[in-house]
Amino acid sequence: MKIYLIVADDPSFHPIVVRDLFEYCKNKYDIIGASVVSADARKLSLRDRIQEQVDLYGVRNVSALALQSIIYRWAKFFGIWQQGAPFDVSIMLNKLNIPIFRTANINDPSHLEHIEKDRPDVIISCNHQIFRKRLLEIPRLACINRHTSLLPHYAGLLPVFWALLHDEPIVGQTIHTMEEMIDGGYIVAQETRVVTPETTLYAAYSQAFASAGKLLGTALDRLSTITSKEEIPAIGKEMEIAQRKYFSYPKKGDADLFRTKRRFFTLRQLMTRVPLSEKYETTLVFPET
Repeated sequence: MKIYLIVADDPSFHPIVVRDLFEYCKNKYDIIGASVVSADARKLSLRDRIQEQVDLYGVRNVSALALQSIIYRWAKFFGIWQQGAPFDVSIMLNKLNIPIFRTANINDPSHLEHIEKDRPDVIISCNHQIFRKRLLEIPRLACINRHTSLLPHYAGLLPVFWALLHDEPIVGQTIHTMEEMIDGGYIVAQETRVVTPETTLYAAYSQAFASAGKLLGTALDRLSTITSKEEIPAIGKEMEIAQRKYFSYPKKGDADLFRTKRRFFTLRQLMTRVPLSEKYETTLVFPET
């Protein structure tokens, strides 16, 4: 089975996902290429982006995130790795000998033509841009996406933020087939994680990414048992669309309320990338174990 990966150019978590996915696929599936996506899907000016970050995190936390970004850039420059991965997706892909295509727009015709020539069986999305119809139709079996919520609940942006804001006792992540409706399709693999009083937004996301490679591998195992897109209902779980609620980017009032309940992160978490020293329980809920 031939796999193509579309991944965001993120220094924090995605190099770890690429590493773990490759390790899972080794001697089982062929990762034939990867597109590294350099742009956010939302077209915001630098001023609006900074204001959005300040409204969400507050000035002090934005300063801490800026410091993290500087440290990660220096780590990349000096070739420093942490937890078995560099601070750059492209470096990780090159290390694994996976061919790279760079793009700012995943639906650009030149990008689509590049993937079509590779004729993948499955395309994996680990980025925030929306797959349009032509891209969705390229793979023989499916495009699949990793979303950090228990779909169909908390579709949309920053799902963990909304789940923690609403005092959910568990969070999780879902691997699902993609269709034109955002965060729709069939659930192919899903896991849950218990929320504790100490859970921060950063910890919840980092813990999800720490197991994302294996969960994506579980989804690929299920897809490998079918021969066409028409068979997906046999190995997937159809989402209950009536339960679906889409969330957009938080407003300042939402962020202010969040700060009365939870911390966004600790400085130690920002410096350790994935806080593996923190205890957390992950349970695979689909396929059932």
